[in-house]
Amino acid sequence: MRTLHLLRRVCARGVPAVVAAAAVLPAPAAFAGDAHTDGSLDARFGRGGIVRTAVAPDGNTDYQNGLAIDGRRRILVSGSSDLGEAAGGFQWRIARYTPEGRLDPSFGSGGIVLTPMSGVGGDDEHIWRLAVQEDGKIVAAGHVATADGGEDFAVARYLADGRLDRTFGTRGRVVTAVTPHDDEAQALRVQHDGRIVAAGYAGTGEDTGGRDFALVRYLPDGRLDRSFNRFGPRPGTVVTDIEGGRDQLRDITLDARGRIVAAGSATLSAAQGGTSFAVARYLRDGRLDSSFGSGTPRPGVVVTSMAANDGLDLAESVVIDRRGRILAGGSADTGGRFDLALARYRPDGSLDRHFGDGGKVLANVGPGSTDEDLAGLVLQADGRILAGGSTAATEFAVDSDFLLARFRDDGTLDRGFGRDGFVITRTAPGEADDEIFDIALQTPNRLVAAGECDQPSTGRDICLARYLVSP
Repeated sequence: MRTLHLLRRVCARGVPAVVAAAAVLPAPAAFAGDAHTDGSLDARFGRGGIVRTAVAPDGNTDYQNGLAIDGRRRILVSGSSDLGEAAGGFQWRIARYTPEGRLDPSFGSGGIVLTPMSGVGGDDEHIWRLAVQEDGKIVAAGHVATADGGEDFAVARYLADGRLDRTFGTRGRVVTAVTPHDDEAQALRVQHDGRIVAAGYAGTGEDTGGRDFALVRYLPDGRLDRSFNRFGPRPGTVVTDIEGGRDQLRDITLDARGRIVAAGSATLSAAQGGTSFAVARYLRDGRLDSSFGSGTPRPGVVVTSMAANDGLDLAESVVIDRRGRILAGGSADTGGRFDLALARYRPDGSLDRHFGDGGKVLANVGPGSTDEDLAGLVLQADGRILAGGSTAATEFAVDSDFLLARFRDDGTLDRGFGRDGFVITRTAPGEADDEIFDIALQTPNRLVAAGECDQPSTGRDICLARYLVSP
């Protein structure tokens, strides 16, 4: 289930790297925030600013990834829950909370909706992203297990009360095999015309080493939109091989012209930068936009090495500001540990030299070499950048805590936020593992972070935190 997150740590071992061509921003010791700082927990949310929810029985796991805020400021989070072998293993899960952080009894069963997406079960069923349509319907994208042990793209749509929307696909569900190999939808956007774009990766072989960017567009009723890549080998789907190896798409967004901007990573050949940030832009009809990165080896795609010496750079989130500049965020291996990493591009795909050091920023919480991971980005109205993820004294996914950072428009840390730009929150006791997987503004001055936390009696649970942020 955590293939990508574990991969970044396993593959990075033994890869020496020295920070170069990026701004490295030191910071003081980890800080938990207080009631008098911008970035403090909102005590009116949940219990002291934090909400924890266990869905899976018997201490089983609740994985978390998607986050969306609806038009009534209710909070929707998604992932999957292990219901036990007798109940079919993992099922898709969506939870909805009132604006104050209580489970919403008008949604599903006590605020929770569980959906068995296939008859296979096991642990290969998961929602990665959520979106709320203008009519209040909820769209979820992820993957499901196949009968032969593989994975396929999956999308489901729900009514506002949590029931499956039976006007969509087959009784509310659509499953798409992009290739004969493992395919996962890890990103989602609903266009203004109601068409749905799900994106992620398509496998290129029986093992997990070969992957390509993959996008699928659906009509509002769930049918494949055959006007998308209409002259390609399979209308409705787009597969982009960037460097011939492991290309993994992690997030998409839409620009003001309806073009699709995708961010993830591409594994380059030896001595060419290792696994690097990859950003691609597609026209509305699914073709790569050749005006983006027009001077690169492959117009339409821009690849950026963040860490030196063939390090491991993974873009996890992408946003576009009012000036059309594209900001990609993730993590970069700077020598066995990882830093927060940001890269900003001008609308033509060139790095924005007015941001950080030549368009790139690396930031470490410290003191010393801590292990950081960035999973979500939010742009505030004034251009400041909020980044959510995790920080660990030793290693990501071992003893992480919630991490929220804020950067100014030029890429420097906003030292008035938290303590010198960072806020760290423990949502689990002791050295248990807490991680943010997405963030969203609920109001201009309240930010919700959604993730997971390990609890002694209930296992790995859904965790939400709400922070006060100056607009």
